[in-house]
Amino acid sequence: TGGSIVVASAQLDHASDLVKQTELGQLTRSLKGVLGKRYNSMPVYLALDLKSDVDGDIYFDMIANRGFDDARGLAVEDKSEGFGSNHFFGNAEKGREECFWFAREYGEVLSYEVINSKYKGKNDTEAGFVSDHYAILVTFEMAE
Repeated sequence: TGGSIVVASAQLDHASDLVKQTELGQLTRSLKGVLGKRYNSMPVYLALDLKSDVDGDIYFDMIANRGFDDARGLAVEDKSEGFGSNHFFGNAEKGREECFWFAREYGEVLSYEVINSKYKGKNDTEAGFVSDHYAILVTFEMAE
């Protein structure tokens, strides 16, 4: 389309909600500072490890106060089969939802998928997880 988008990621501190809210404020101010007038019209996608779930104040802050939507809720198709993003290195069957893709001024979010498989090593003994979180794949189409 010739347009531009912003994709950013961050992992918030685990210490307290006050620290997380401060970090979200810094992130928002940084985006506004870099984008200037374009901030209100440019699509922004944020991949965030909130260290908090959908019932937490930090998730609510992103939705209610910062103008973002959860890409999973926007997706035409959720391919996640109920899997959350944090599996604690394979110690949780379905995982806890802690990592999110947030969108603002988006086109259409076509699909959202928590990729819950182990990576393939050279042999079966090397297969495992590279993180305590599953990867999240978001497919979207920009508005023209």
